[in-house]
Amino acid sequence: RGRRREMDIEKRRREARDQREEYLENQRDKRLKSSGTILNKSVEISLDEEISFNHLPMEVILQIFGYLNANDLLQCCKISRTWRGLSSDPFLWRDLFRNAPQNFKIAEKKNEIETNLKTGIRSPDATVRAVVYEAMADIASTNYSPAIRSDWMERFRDLTVAAIKHDVDEVAEQAIEFWSAICEVESQGSVLDVPLPNLIPNYDPLSTNQEQSQANLGLRLSSALLDNVQILAPLLLETLVKRRGDNTLDDEKGGINVYVSCGACLALLAEAGYHIHHKLLPLVQGFVRTNIQSTDWKTIDAALLTLGCVVCPTTNISLSETIDSCLPSIFVQLENTNSSVRETAAWALGRICKNSKRNVSKPEIVPKLIDIFKTGLKDQTPVASVMCWAISNFLENVDQFNVKDTLIEGILKDLLTVAQTGQPTLKKHCYEAIASVLSFRYNQESFRNKKEEDKDKPAAPLPLPDILPAVLSVVPTIIEAFENVLAGTTMTEDSEEEQVTICELLQLFVSKLKKHIEPFAERLLPLFLSTFNLKNLRCQQYAAIAITIMLSELDSPEIRANYLPKFVEHLTKMLTNIKLIDTIDAGLAALIDLANGVGNAITPHLKDILTSLLDGLRSPSIPRRLVARYVCCIGDIANSVGGAAFSPHIPAVMPTLNMSMRVPKDKSAEVIEEFNELRRSIFETWSLILQCLDKDTDQIFLDCIDPVLDSIMEVEQDTGFRNHEVLRAAVGLLGDIVHTFGDRVTSKIGKPAIVQLVYQSTIELDMRTREIGIWCQQIITDLEPRFFDAQQIAVNN
Repeated sequence: RGRRREMDIEKRRREARDQREEYLENQRDKRLKSSGTILNKSVEISLDEEISFNHLPMEVILQIFGYLNANDLLQCCKISRTWRGLSSDPFLWRDLFRNAPQNFKIAEKKNEIETNLKTGIRSPDATVRAVVYEAMADIASTNYSPAIRSDWMERFRDLTVAAIKHDVDEVAEQAIEFWSAICEVESQGSVLDVPLPNLIPNYDPLSTNQEQSQANLGLRLSSALLDNVQILAPLLLETLVKRRGDNTLDDEKGGINVYVSCGACLALLAEAGYHIHHKLLPLVQGFVRTNIQSTDWKTIDAALLTLGCVVCPTTNISLSETIDSCLPSIFVQLENTNSSVRETAAWALGRICKNSKRNVSKPEIVPKLIDIFKTGLKDQTPVASVMCWAISNFLENVDQFNVKDTLIEGILKDLLTVAQTGQPTLKKHCYEAIASVLSFRYNQESFRNKKEEDKDKPAAPLPLPDILPAVLSVVPTIIEAFENVLAGTTMTEDSEEEQVTICELLQLFVSKLKKHIEPFAERLLPLFLSTFNLKNLRCQQYAAIAITIMLSELDSPEIRANYLPKFVEHLTKMLTNIKLIDTIDAGLAALIDLANGVGNAITPHLKDILTSLLDGLRSPSIPRRLVARYVCCIGDIANSVGGAAFSPHIPAVMPTLNMSMRVPKDKSAEVIEEFNELRRSIFETWSLILQCLDKDTDQIFLDCIDPVLDSIMEVEQDTGFRNHEVLRAAVGLLGDIVHTFGDRVTSKIGKPAIVQLVYQSTIELDMRTREIGIWCQQIITDLEPRFFDAQQIAVNN
């Protein structure tokens, strides 16, 4: 469920930055169109005609304006409406502050940058002022340090506070972003993750002696953010109520509005360290308790958003009592007549379920929460979608012993009902919540089983969940939904996403139910195979996992005989699609899983599989990082089918693997790293092939062993590029060769380069390499003691 809609406000804030870029581009186009009404009118200019500034192309005019400083641009605003539009272009001001974060460290340039910032703030254009505060946020991200007192912080504080209080929304939003950037730096560099009262007995934050005690512990009592919490927090809370408009939480101008920006800053402030949220929480608790039962919907909405934002892993204990007292009010607001309040209440409940396990796991609250979830699913689409997210968070964090099977079964049925009747977006969220239900119940049964078993006894078989009949009853409906979405004639982005969501859900059902899914195999397998005719790679990946599990787990020979050849055919086609590298990667992963799952059942198709793999190894178009995956796939297949089936193919495989180990001409660090990974993979693949051979089949490998030993000796000479993994794999392969062939290779392994390589591995700093080196040396010594005679080693050295 990694692609599940992330309802967290912090991520919505980060995504808004990209949306703001698009907004500024659109604003620029509008400006240039309005400013260009009197420009560029003359297409043809006579040589006798006097050429004025207005005849220049717009791009040239903007290039000229790009040489002006902030004060000059501000003066140009006063000349005319046209020049005001040109000099207020946001990208001109962006370029002016492009290197400001780096140059701010230089004393000579710092004053110039601050002067430009103060000048830009005086611009009559709100977009310019917003760009200036955006530059301040970038400067803070790069230059702010919690441990250093900076004089510029006070000046920036005064400017941003004034903008948040009095400027328009577009500017205030970027001023809030400045403080969000400070909070992010503070949380990343904070060492106050443990409350000081737990570290210092009788801790008093106002005591000078305790400050000294903290300094001895390497902790800090103060930072610019800590000093300004008492100013910033009330300002944000006031702005939440003041700036809550009648619009939704999303704003076309920048992805989010000032209202949500305040919430994002509060969330970051709560995560910035113990002493910061120690000052923040009393203010927040008073605000929430006072306003959550207000009669004004905007005030209620602000209180709900505030509570949801400040509930996080670092504050859930401190807020536990507040959450308990506010949960009944949240339940009430979920029935509010205003849909925005209901959506925010559902979001706040989801945050509590995600970050405050102790509050939602109480036996007396769980049934009430289940009822709230079921009611919320019947609400309007935005509210129901957020409620699906809240359900997923609840199931991931609740104490599993407090949730009865009947309650989970009820949620499952309601989710399925809504998924059948809801809009496409709501369907997706319902399916994701159903996946959470399935994972929750099976994880719960596994946990219960583990608790019951005796430590000294082997694990008892996993009991069938009580909810299994209800889960199985859901499968046909989801299969039908998958059939419908695959049969759609018009393919849109939403339909592709729905394909992925349902396919992922069915794959989860297959992986959890395993043999219990067999009654649906004849419907599922053709559907999964049909995804390989689509251009939806993610859908193909989930389908490949599901098919592999079904072919591995189901005992039906008929099912395996009917569908394994078709699946192998699709996988080999994926390996030959050189134009789509991601498709090749997915095909290799599926083939490895299939080999490990079905074992020697793929023997009839071994020739076709190896042909595709070897063709890929020979292709110059395959990236080197994928070549190593091809090699690993060959080793896994050899290990799965066994030596008797694989040995006839060794004469074709060995030369291709040797050819792949050519030293690259490019000696860059990235290429050398990929080359080492490839060599390690080839050595390990040879070891896997050796380990699956027996006395009746090992002669084929022995006939091709000289190039293998040459590759091992090249590692001894390559002391500049090789790493521990390559050396360990080469020596491990050498030990496997001696162990497998014994005295049949005595004459081949006595070469000085091989002896020296083993000796080098025994004195490596890496412990694992050293252990394998000592093991290999012991095997060779048992075979021929003279190879590691001290005098021989000295001669070699």
